[in-house]
Amino acid sequence: MQGSLTLNKDYFDAYFDMLENDLDAVARGVVIVFWNNLLVNTPQWTGAMAASWNFSYDMPVPVDRHDLVQSRELPPFQKGHPVGIDIANAESARAINNFKLGDVAFITNGVTDEHANYYAQDVEDGLQKVRAVNRPGNAVALSLGKIDAQYGYGIKLSTAKQLMKLKVE
Repeated sequence: MQGSLTLNKDYFDAYFDMLENDLDAVARGVVIVFWNNLLVNTPQWTGAMAASWNFSYDMPVPVDRHDLVQSRELPPFQKGHPVGIDIANAESARAINNFKLGDVAFITNGVTDEHANYYAQDVEDGLQKVRAVNRPGNAVALSLGKIDAQYGYGIKLSTAKQLMKLKVE
């Protein structure tokens, strides 16, 4: 008995393009989960630190968005308050929603105090006092830990499908 099998290369090209798009969407979803955890866990007073998270490509672009948030005279916010989070999302949504597997991206925070000193790193390292409602304060480490715990041992198909649907708005 004899037979032959002919496979059309175009079929595989289309399949691999679709697979690459799916992988991009899953990777983007993981980035969005990290981003959302980061914003929710960032300590807030005026919202400036949460608002000042920035997502960029090719090089770090730290920004300070004090001018977009409330003044210190209003009651203080706590981590998770939407004002700072909404600003960070509005400013970075396009960049995050275009993330593809293999892209080099930077998440930075250029917030400064009244003396023009950067303080996000001090908060992360525990060198800046943080109110009890904002503790522990190390939003980057917490968010990375959550990503590692959720996806460090692999991503199931059902989880991948959920990640593919995520967008920053």
